[in-house]
Amino acid sequence: MRIINTKQDILILRRAEVLQAEFLDQVEYFFLQLRYELVDEAEGEFRRQRPRPFPLLLF
Repeated sequence: MRIINTKQDILILRRAEVLQAEFLDQVEYFFLQLRYELVDEAEGEFRRQRPRPFPLLLF
């Protein structure tokens, strides 16, 4: 099981080559979409209501 909380976690998995690059591309794209959806349009910043992690569990 892998837990991805940040972009750095994705980079670590890429370097370790524990998952296929194509799959990590999709995971990274998912996080980019999530970030785009959560951008505060008034301030142009990435914000979430609660500052807790949004882990992605991979089995």
